[in-house]
Amino acid sequence: MLRAEFPPEVAFGVVAFPVGKEEQVVQGEFQIVEKLMPAGKFVPPERVDELAAWLRTGLNPRVRFALEPVGSDAQPLGGLLAGSADSDNWYVGKLAPGRYRLRVAGDAGLVSDIALSPSDRLLLDLIEDRGRLTLQRHWYADWVQAVAKAGKPADPWRMALLQNHAKRGAAELFAVIDGNPALVNALEPTRIGDVWFDVTPTVPAPEPVAVRWRAEGGFPAPAWALAAPGW
Repeated sequence: MLRAEFPPEVAFGVVAFPVGKEEQVVQGEFQIVEKLMPAGKFVPPERVDELAAWLRTGLNPRVRFALEPVGSDAQPLGGLLAGSADSDNWYVGKLAPGRYRLRVAGDAGLVSDIALSPSDRLLLDLIEDRGRLTLQRHWYADWVQAVAKAGKPADPWRMALLQNHAKRGAAELFAVIDGNPALVNALEPTRIGDVWFDVTPTVPAPEPVAVRWRAEGGFPAPAWALAAPGW
């Protein structure tokens, strides 16, 4: 009943105050919250501080961002909340190309400068290690779900094939290539000048095929759409 009334990511916290004997059975049924996914907490009143601390981890964001233009009298662009690990939070305003200072306020502070060029789409990971915060570009090609990937997590580059299917007699593919932020452009989007794709049919002695490709925008890594009309 509880799970049906709330989104699946909600975890429940229940304080079990003393009740009469006739209500104890009903109250005990709420202990199911500790077995749900994500697991909740069912505590007596003397453990309410434990419950409050647990709730605070989800209700009070530990970090808040402020983005400020560098070398300008312009006012900060406002506060942003940190996104979760499995969803992307984008600044919905329009940022002019240039340098910006990202300030993170929370349990541990952080100040870092980032540079944006026209059409950049920059996704950053905030990493905490024993109370110390660091900022690093999100390695999109390593994290995104894909049909196939080339390169390994320790390599400097990875390619992720996000689409691979035939449609109306043509092969359509979509791929991204992204540099490891630990080795390439830690705080700037990956930029690739020229790229060459070699697409070969797996059938024996295939006939030559033409492949057309074009760069695609709107992704936090260089992306290309590929099409082979005579596949």
